[in-house]
Amino acid sequence: MADDVMTGDASGIVFDLDGVLIDTEPIYLETINSILCDFQVKPLSAQAYEEFIGKFADYTWSTLGDRYGLSVTHAELKASYDDRLERTLPSRLQLRPEARVLLDAVGRLGIRRAVATSSRRRWLDLKIETLGLETFFGAVVSAEDVGKFKPEPDVFLAAADQAGIDPAKAVAIEDSPSGITSAKRAGMWVFALRTDSGGGLDLSEADRVIDSLEEIDLGALFGARNGGHAHSVV
Repeated sequence: MADDVMTGDASGIVFDLDGVLIDTEPIYLETINSILCDFQVKPLSAQAYEEFIGKFADYTWSTLGDRYGLSVTHAELKASYDDRLERTLPSRLQLRPEARVLLDAVGRLGIRRAVATSSRRRWLDLKIETLGLETFFGAVVSAEDVGKFKPEPDVFLAAADQAGIDPAKAVAIEDSPSGITSAKRAGMWVFALRTDSGGGLDLSEADRVIDSLEEIDLGALFGARNGGHAHSVV
């Protein structure tokens, strides 16, 4: 994408969800380690967990199951993970404070917005409903919906298409290398958010690396345009 996205010509924003808008990675790590503990496997460190950030649960449990020779199937491991997450997530989900501020501003300006995530559809719906964002985004797309996962571009392209965003003038916000590659392959200009959970990840493929969503200047991206319908975050 051309640099003109930084001079007021952006068409919309496509957000990753986990790590960008909500800090779910510590919850995922805690849940993974609770299962590993059942098999007397040493818990993953935050650094070791970075391997799985932005990846689908099938990859996580096939990798861990094989690596540690766990005595149950990958499907059983994932089912246990799902069950524990379903009991844990609703009470612990919340927007990052800076994400709430950014989304409020995006809503007020009527900027087109979408979500493109590797999160399973089941968890995506739970997260969006728990956060009260059911009507906020023009599209909320899981990689599971399109059948191809990051770093393939399909989930970003589908989210942009459904939200009426031109991918060639879209801004994406990601926090993982696979997500950055996915958005870049979709032709988008990418902010990479460095998080506590992914502090050691290589984010260099992004157009700009930021340490907080507060660094995103909507005025520079979208100029004085105020189209669409404003909608504040509940």
